[in-house]
Amino acid sequence: MPKYIVLEGIDGAGTTTQAKNIWREFANFAFVFEPSDLPIGKLIKDHYLKNDLYNKKAEAWRVIYLFMADRIDNIQTKVIPKLQENYNVIGDRGYYSTIAYEGALGANVDDIIEIINKLVNDNIILKPDLTIILDLDVNITLERINSRNNCKEKFEKNKFLETVRHHYLKMHEYFPNENIVYIDANRTENEVFEDIKSKIKEVLI
Repeated sequence: MPKYIVLEGIDGAGTTTQAKNIWREFANFAFVFEPSDLPIGKLIKDHYLKNDLYNKKAEAWRVIYLFMADRIDNIQTKVIPKLQENYNVIGDRGYYSTIAYEGALGANVDDIIEIINKLVNDNIILKPDLTIILDLDVNITLERINSRNNCKEKFEKNKFLETVRHHYLKMHEYFPNENIVYIDANRTENEVFEDIKSKIKEVLI
């Protein structure tokens, strides 16, 4: 039976790099990402991630619903069809990012979780078969961000990222019935990837 696997972590943890590594390494894998390249995902990337709009809880909730809508599109038009075609799917981020980031912006985490659970129970979005959270020290995160040539996004501030990481470290408490594992991302790309491969092989058996 095909599996839906999600990689998560604060910015700089390497989710995109490692998701692409998985897609290349394993046969029969499809690759998806959030925000998606669908219309709502493009709106999020082109507007909300590049402008300093997060100054009120209302703005956090505005973005939560945008991400939820994009996620529904992504799951329904990309993930589910690939699973039905017997592909495994690797996702670069999922609903955990909404909890971690928008929770850090001041939205009530319990309220976000309630919405997510409703969508999962109604089969509108999917609960992953495996979620791998790449845990990275915030100081290393900022070093990696600062080494990039592109401009910083609003999320990339020390105190904010510490709060985001705090939420990621509590995901196993927020979702006690999900298969969530943590991998130390304070190492080389290859070292981290070896651990990721091991965890994926366990669910593919």
